[in-house]
Amino acid sequence: MPCADRGAETAERRSELEWALNTVRDGGHKAEGAIRAGEVDEALQAYEKSMPSTCW
Repeated sequence: MPCADRGAETAERRSELEWALNTVRDGGHKAEGAIRAGEVDEALQAYEKSMPSTCW
C-alpha cells in the first residue's frame, strides 16, 4: 500500500508518516511511503512514477 504526504520534509511530518506506515504494517499489510514537496498533483504523479506498477 503506497502512502504519500505532500509538503516540506520535517521531523514531525516524517514521524507522522512512520506512524501511519507502522499502523498499516501492524495490520498485516505491506506499506511504502514518501514525503514529496510541491503542488499536490505534481507531487503525487511523481510519487506514482517512482513506485513499481504493482503498487497501483
